[in-house]
Amino acid sequence: MTTFRAPFKRPKAPRLRPALLRAPCQGPGYRAASATPCASPCRRAKLPAAVERAAARSRILDILELTPRTYAVSTIHRAENTDDPERLARVVAWLEEAALTQPVVMAVHPRTRKLLERNGIAPRGLRLVDPLGYLDMTQLVHHAASVFTDSGGLQKEAYFHRVPCVTLRDETEWVETIEAGWNRLWTEDRYKPRREIPDYGDGRSAAVVAELMHALV
Repeated sequence: MTTFRAPFKRPKAPRLRPALLRAPCQGPGYRAASATPCASPCRRAKLPAAVERAAARSRILDILELTPRTYAVSTIHRAENTDDPERLARVVAWLEEAALTQPVVMAVHPRTRKLLERNGIAPRGLRLVDPLGYLDMTQLVHHAASVFTDSGGLQKEAYFHRVPCVTLRDETEWVETIEAGWNRLWTEDRYKPRREIPDYGDGRSAAVVAELMHALV
């Protein structure tokens, strides 16, 4: 299995909370899945610190010779997708079909790599790379046209970057990303109408908890 191996080492960046990745601009003209720039000046002026740092330090797009908004990013690691050889083959086949219309860069988890090799599954047409550091992954996702993943965290991070996601599972805990049209299950053909969503619910959690507690006493 041929993969990209970074020819350099860099110190590990601190893990930032996903909320810090949220694209600040929601103004007219902003389309995350398009190369069209946002008409609002806040897109450049208030770029989140994590994205700014990735832009300054990551060379991953140049190394992989990728153009923004023309490729997809993929990760697979969950046991439900990797432990069953038939299921793993189905997921890989889905990604191979997606790669017919755009480059698909797949960051291969060590466990996934071992199971692919053990089961004789050799992905065709995918750009396989070793696991990436935080800044390289941030840069890659931020400029992607789509994200294909079974990762819970990456689903929501894709929304923070305003990049459409396809979840390679039969269900997701991030149901609001489905309802808001930024995410869909791989078993569905279309996204729902797209809209913005609150990052952490509707802001009424404390009131709801108080109401439930009051009902119990």
